[in-house]
Amino acid sequence: MLLSVSRVWAEEEEKLVSIFDRLEKPRGLYGKIPCQVEQPVALRLALDELHARNHQKPGMMGYRVRVYRSIGRAARQGSQAAVDTVLRHFEGLPTYRSYASPYYMVAVGDCRTRYEALALQKRLLHLFPQAFVVSGHVNFPRVGVYRNEE
Repeated sequence: MLLSVSRVWAEEEEKLVSIFDRLEKPRGLYGKIPCQVEQPVALRLALDELHARNHQKPGMMGYRVRVYRSIGRAARQGSQAAVDTVLRHFEGLPTYRSYASPYYMVAVGDCRTRYEALALQKRLLHLFPQAFVVSGHVNFPRVGVYRNEE
């Protein structure tokens, strides 16, 4: 049985618990049936290391839609205006304002796939005709949020 490693939080503790440890508890993951996971020690150590690394920097590689990028004296105010416009028209949509010398930038969304980002871009084009998709590290997005809803 192939198990996907993900963050699993213990109900009674605030520390990170391995999915394998959770499965092997007497109550098991799906009720009262315990499960024994057999695997090589090297695999267990590699998965634990990956688990710890993912916990330090949560997120994944994904896509966002850049709606603003500018330099100059008015760029800072322009980036804040872009953030305000996005939040006014798309309440709850994750919006990120950043500065990478000499550019002020505003990116929107946390998309898993380019397809989701293109659907989000299509929804934003009437407000930001210059919007384009960029790839990078994003927060874990909610599933199915950016599907085309027209």
